[in-house]
Amino acid sequence: DEGGTGTREIAARSPFALFWRRLRQDKVALVALAFIFLLIFVAILAPVIVKIFGAHPPNEQNSNALDSFGSAAGPSSNYIMGTDGLGRDVFSRTLYGARISLQVAFLATGLILLIGVTLGMIAGYYRGAVDTFLSRSMDVVLAFPVLLLALGLGAACSLKGCLSAHTIGRDLVIAGVVLL
Repeated sequence: DEGGTGTREIAARSPFALFWRRLRQDKVALVALAFIFLLIFVAILAPVIVKIFGAHPPNEQNSNALDSFGSAAGPSSNYIMGTDGLGRDVFSRTLYGARISLQVAFLATGLILLIGVTLGMIAGYYRGAVDTFLSRSMDVVLAFPVLLLALGLGAACSLKGCLSAHTIGRDLVIAGVVLL
């Protein structure tokens, strides 16, 4: 009480303090966050972990590591998670694959952030027709199903390998007709 008036001062909390307070109370979210940090840690330290476990390099082929039928072998003392069909260590390939996935995720996020901020600044600075054009363009891009585009590109690339410059339009039309 201040001066016996019966009123108390209420302390305001920042949005981050409120977020952190709720996050600390959610045990499942904390376990999931710890697991994500563990995966990131493992991906960053993939070469060190491969060396500690004595695993083979990810691209080293060893035909002696295949089973008696010449196909992928299961886990053994030399290969923690077994080998693939070419005799490469699945454990080291998984760790290095996580590392590449993490690099792609950060690169894609950074690139999209750069493009989005740049377009947003241009739209905000010029306003009017430029803002309207960029806004409607993004509406069109966001309205198109990304999965359908990926399937179309995948179908077009699988026809004759990857697309060459002179057949892109024709193959995309063919792939679009096949998907529809």
